[in-house]
Amino acid sequence: MVVKQLKPIIDKLKYSNSITRVLNEFFIYTFWAEIARILKSVGELENAKEDVVIEAIRSGRIEYVNGKFYGKFNSKISKALIDMGAKYNKVTKTFDIAKDLLPINVIEAIAASAVLAATVRKQLLDFLNSFNIENYMPDLQKVLDVPLDHILEDLDEQAYFTLKDAITIEPELSPEMKTNLKKEYTENMELSIKNFTEKQIIELRQIIEENQFKRNSNESLIKQIQDRYGVTESKARFLARQETSLLTAKYRKLRYTDVGVYKVKWSTSHDNRVRDSHKKLDGQIFDLRETPPIIDERTGQRGWPGEAYGCRCVLIGIIE
Repeated sequence: MVVKQLKPIIDKLKYSNSITRVLNEFFIYTFWAEIARILKSVGELENAKEDVVIEAIRSGRIEYVNGKFYGKFNSKISKALIDMGAKYNKVTKTFDIAKDLLPINVIEAIAASAVLAATVRKQLLDFLNSFNIENYMPDLQKVLDVPLDHILEDLDEQAYFTLKDAITIEPELSPEMKTNLKKEYTENMELSIKNFTEKQIIELRQIIEENQFKRNSNESLIKQIQDRYGVTESKARFLARQETSLLTAKYRKLRYTDVGVYKVKWSTSHDNRVRDSHKKLDGQIFDLRETPPIIDERTGQRGWPGEAYGCRCVLIGIIE
């Protein structure tokens, strides 16, 4: 019996990269743009070119509480505070000066900074409490449509060159098959984004509420929110890789079974990143009509290459 091993249909990095860009733009448009607008007032005060002490107070770099300046002191701020009459306290690491000795413009800046911090916190909490990601899900469907079409077109091209010399096939998946793949992909992405956003809102609300009890509240708040945006970018990459890997895995199975190729070989990436359970599957022959093997020994999950997160294995079609 002659056995022909087909060229694998692979999950290309450009697939997930295109989805990552779309998700980042979606998160910015729906969520982060409004937060950035609220925080802009703090940034504008921070960039105001005035007295160095007033700039530091407005930006949240230093804070005055009960006769002491707390915060981050560079040489310019330290010199300005000393010139004002403040004395450095080595024990508390603060600059100490009685309030009645402060210049009037510094006192005004201290009061304005406290009001600004409270206003920013309130605006942020109001936005988070009223935000509903489900209102934007129709927009997500629209923005995912184009990159998904491009991914499926590229997969069709791979499938054509993989199968054209081995079996007579239709040039591409039927419109109905493509629609179902895209629908399942978008639904999975919507659920993941909904769960992630709800968790983000809870964590941001906690950061904001705790912030009112911290010194250097403006600067601290901005830094923590910037860190959360970094988490969002990482999540966008995670979701794009996971869902696109699943899409490719489902496409492979659908494409092979659609043209009558049921025998497949499991193939790993053959490097030290391959999980042990998948190394055991490497080279084994399976039938797509039968129950797939266990791909996650911790959960007992069964599936095909690419269906476990981070799996870079592929199915290779076999024709007898």
